[in-house]
Amino acid sequence: MPDWIPTKERDRIDLMRKWKEGLANPGYRARFGWDEADCGEVAAAIDAALEASAAREADRTPEKRLAKDRALKAAVDAIREFANSRLRYNKKIPPGTRLEFGLRERDLQPTPGGEPATRANITGLKPLGGAAVEIRFQDEAAPHSWAIPAAYNGCLLFYAAGPERVEDYALLTSVELMTSHIWRLELPPDAAGSWLSLAARWQNHRGKKGRWSEILHLAVS
Repeated sequence: MPDWIPTKERDRIDLMRKWKEGLANPGYRARFGWDEADCGEVAAAIDAALEASAAREADRTPEKRLAKDRALKAAVDAIREFANSRLRYNKKIPPGTRLEFGLRERDLQPTPGGEPATRANITGLKPLGGAAVEIRFQDEAAPHSWAIPAAYNGCLLFYAAGPERVEDYALLTSVELMTSHIWRLELPPDAAGSWLSLAARWQNHRGKKGRWSEILHLAVS
């Protein structure tokens, strides 16, 4: 099952704008029992992401890109938490309203249990040229299988590109959901010549994340 939050940045921005409009609807807050303060927190994270994205378009420096990536991640995390706790499984909310927030009926199947029990391992990194990288990953419990376990909707890739290797998971500021065991990561042209540091975690259908893989490094061509 694919993740309901899009992987492409432009599509994520469009989804955030829809969320901002929906969260501002007083009728929804009253009808579905949404706390105004909680809605405000998510809306503030979305505003910060939209502002950072616009600032990056106006100023293409690495600092603006890093600020944008961090703001987008914070907004996605806030959206996912709100959706899992107040939207996806709220029986008062009709399918049409869920769809306004990007949720389709096939995205609502709960996943048994809590966090993913197994760990994702990155098993291969290959520079493809043009600041593109091929990534391969598998489940540690099934080293001879390339299939994504049925309980997971994909493998979250956390990464950062810069002049030095990153050894702290907290500094991996970009996130992408890999939905096939061979994944092509497209980096911006200004990443060429830098170090790519990356790690992975399984994510199940309720947004729960598994244990970290080791942090790996690759020189971007």
